Parts: sequence; C-alpha cells; structure tokens
Amino acid sequence: MDTVKVRLQASSKGTYSSMGDCFKQIYRQQGLRGLYRGLSSPLCGVAMENGVSFLVFSRVMEYFRPEVAPHHGGNGSQELQTPMHAVPIAGAVAGMVLPLILCPTELVKCRMQMAQHTSPLACLRHIIQSEGLPGLWRGYLPTLCRELPGNAIFFTTYEGLRRILPGRGGAVAVTDTDTATAREEGVGAGDESGSSSSSSSALAGVWRVAVDAGGAILCGAAAGVVMWSAVLPLDVAKTRIQTAQPGSSMDTGVLKQLQLLWREGGRRRLWAGYSPTVARAVPANACQWLAWEFAMRNLPQAEE
Repeated sequence: MDTVKVRLQASSKGTYSSMGDCFKQIYRQQGLRGLYRGLSSPLCGVAMENGVSFLVFSRVMEYFRPEVAPHHGGNGSQELQTPMHAVPIAGAVAGMVLPLILCPTELVKCRMQMAQHTSPLACLRHIIQSEGLPGLWRGYLPTLCRELPGNAIFFTTYEGLRRILPGRGGAVAVTDTDTATAREEGVGAGDESGSSSSSSSALAGVWRVAVDAGGAILCGAAAGVVMWSAVLPLDVAKTRIQTAQPGSSMDTGVLKQLQLLWREGGRRRLWAGYSPTVARAVPANACQWLAWEFAMRNLPQAEE
C-alpha cells in the first residue's frame, strides 16, 4: 500500500489511472518484489520512530498531569487524568523530534519505491556522493510541516475518542483481584455457588479485555484516518521533493510544490494516493495503538 501511495504521488499526472491500475502495473513489471521495494529502510527506522514518538508524547503528558489527589472519602488517592488541552501540545512536540529520524529512512524508501536504485546501500552511496551528508535530510522541512500538526491531530483524536468510548481502564487480563473477589463471594455459599461466581468473574474479565482491545483498535484506526486525511497534501509535497533530482523542476520548496500540485489537478492531485494511504492506516495504526496499550499495562513500571 505504501509503495502504491508513493508511486501515485511522485509519478507524473496520467501515469496511473487509479490505485488498482498502479498495483497491476507494478506487479506486471516487477512482480511481487516490486510491491515491497524499499522495505528494509522503514524496517530499520520504524522501531526507533515509534519508540521516540511515544516516549516524547508520554513524557510531555506526564509534565501536564496533575498531582495525585486524595479521594473525597478520605481513604486512598486518585490519579487525575492529564487535561485534554495538553494532548495536542504533547503530540506536536513529538512531531518536532521525528523528522530527524524519519527523513533519511523515508528518503531511501521513497527512492527505492520509485525504482531509482538497485539497493538501499546503492541509494545511500548515491545520495552522499551527489549531495553530501546533508542530502540525507532532503525534505526535512516538508516532513516537519507534516509531522508537527499530524502528530497533534493523531494523538488528540485517539485520546479524545478513548475518553468518550467505553473500554479504557478495563483490565487487560483476568487478575488475581478478580479471582480473590470470586473466592470471597463464594465463601459460605457452597462449592457450586463459588464455582459460579468464579466463572462469572472470569467472563467479566474477558469481556473487559475485549472491550478495551476493541476500543484501542477502533480509536487507533480512526486516529490514523483523520491524521492522514488532514496532512496528505504535505505528504505528497514531501514525496515529490525527496524523489526529485537535484536541480530539476521538481526540486522546489514546500509552498511551490503545493502550488504545482494545485495547477496539475487541484484537490485530486493534492490528495494523490489517498486510497492506499487510508487502506494502510486503518490496520497499521490500530495495531500500533493496541500494542502500545498492551505494553504500557503489562511491562514492569519503574518505581518513582
């Protein structure tokens, strides 16, 4: 899907009539491997990209989180939620950091997907020889212009929906507390009622897991679609700048690229590659957020 997206964005107008036509042409000319050109570059960078993005986001969110407040009943304490206005700020800060990592990996990926080089190493050598080390950050400004608002939208959409929809706060597993509660309920009621209470508690725990996982999947998919729908023109401009040869007519700034895209085909050209982008975003971002939620609830937490 990403290869098809890049081809639709970077190729001249009229090269492909649709997403399906692009897919068929790539497969006919290069086979299945052609659809996975440039795979090694994002595989190397995606773990660092997501790690840094979620790390920065969570740290900024912690900065805005209110201190633990006591319950009104006087016993125990309650951790307050980070206010919603902090979410886009945390997302934008994460977006400011990402281009440093994204630029080199996306540059190599896009050029490989356009079949400009035979291998990622050959692509790297060519860039360094022709443009020097700064050439690896070709497209830095459009990447920053995409990531800063894009991450603010991405995290805000997810967090906003998670606070509205049911699921957050549900157990990610049937815990010892559930089991202990079931046992207490069954004491003095006989083995049969104790077994029934235990089964009911286990089912309730499984239901909470399902609702929580479903919420993460739904909100993650929605966040990806909303983000890419908003920033896709900047992504198209970035792709064209990164795949352009130095000194060519396509080697321009962000605003100039957006003007060229508008002249070529208006809104349709500005949102080139929208279908494969959304087709990729739904499963990718759903899995991304589900993995994040699962990891944060199950990995050992550092003691403060």
